[in-house]
Amino acid sequence: RSLTQQVATVGGAHLERSYPEIAALANQARACFGAVVRCAFVASYGTVSGYPVHYDCDDLIICQASGRKRWEFWGVLADTHLLR
Repeated sequence: RSLTQQVATVGGAHLERSYPEIAALANQARACFGAVVRCAFVASYGTVSGYPVHYDCDDLIICQASGRKRWEFWGVLADTHLLR
């Protein structure tokens, strides 16, 4: 069965290390924001969320390449013990 027939989520990190085009974008973002930039991807197939509700410790710029998804964002995390 193909991934689109299964409910699957795959991901990868540090894309800037392997793809010169992504490294160029990361360098532009680094110059613009003055911060460390890491590039990753998540691909979700099917109709179920790929990850449960979670907290990201990094600031994110999210680019959705195709399909439909409902994104939900919340404010500052109140319970810092969840970060441990």
